[in-house]
Amino acid sequence: MFEQKQELPALAESAPELMWSASRLLGALQIWLRARQCGVLALELRWTLDLKRFNGVDLPPHQDITVRTAEPTQDVAHLRRLLAERLALTKLAAPVSWLRLRSIETTPWAGTSASFLPEDNRKGDKLHELVERLSARLGPQQVLSPVAQADHRPECRQLWTPALQRGIPRESHAVESRGADTQPPWLLSEPMPLDLLDGRPCYRGVLRKLVGPQRLEAGWWSSEASGAEHGEEGGRPAVRDYYIAESPEAGLVWVFRERPSAFLADAEPRWFLQGIYA
Repeated sequence: MFEQKQELPALAESAPELMWSASRLLGALQIWLRARQCGVLALELRWTLDLKRFNGVDLPPHQDITVRTAEPTQDVAHLRRLLAERLALTKLAAPVSWLRLRSIETTPWAGTSASFLPEDNRKGDKLHELVERLSARLGPQQVLSPVAQADHRPECRQLWTPALQRGIPRESHAVESRGADTQPPWLLSEPMPLDLLDGRPCYRGVLRKLVGPQRLEAGWWSSEASGAEHGEEGGRPAVRDYYIAESPEAGLVWVFRERPSAFLADAEPRWFLQGIYA
C-alpha cells in the first residue's frame, strides 16, 4: 500500500490550494505504481487541520476525500482532475498544514493497448474517465447506468445503479419477452392508472383497442419478494392483458388490464398506461 505525507509550504485556507502539494504526492504514487506494475482503483487524500477549535466549536483533527476509478489506472493527469473536482466541492473546516495520500485499492496493471493505425488512436477522454469526472462533480447518485433484470414486467426489466458502483447488487440476467417487437420505444417508469368511462379506459379520450390481448403472467415464482420490492399490494404476481390502443389525442398507446386471479377474485379490473408509440 502506498502512503506518503507532506508538509505544506504555507497554510492552505481553501481546498483548491491543496492541489499543488497533492500533485507532488500523485507523482510519487505514479512512480510507486509503475515500479510494482500496478494500477490504482481507489485512493484517499487526507489533510491535517492546524486548529483544534474554531469559533467555539471543536474541530476534528483531519478531513479527507476518497476518489475511485472504474478501471485501474496509472494516469496522474486523470487522477489530478478527479481530485480537483472533489476539492472544488469541499470546504475546509480550518487552515491545513499537512497532506497525506494513501492508496486504498490497487490491482495488477495490464498495460495500455495501442493500435498500429494512427487513426484508431482517438483523442480525448475515455468513456469511463468521463463518467468518473461527472460522478466526482455531480455526485455518484446523479450518474447512473442500467442493469438488466430477470423480469418479464416492462417496468422491472432494468435497475439503475451508480455508474461507479463495482459489481451488481444481486444476480440478474436479461430475459427475452415474447412480443417485444410490438412494444413502444417510450415506456413509463411506472404504469399509470387510467380512468374508465362506461367500462372503457380513457387517456386523452376514450381508447379504441386495435391489437390484443397479449397475456403476461410474472412474479408468481417469488410473489412476496417481487411485491415488496416493486410496491405491489400483498406481494401478488402480475397478471395482465396488453393491448395496442388508439387515443383521440395521444395516438397509439400501449395499455394493459389486470386480469382476475386468486389475488384479485373480487376486485374490479384496472387499466394502466405502460407506454406510448412515437
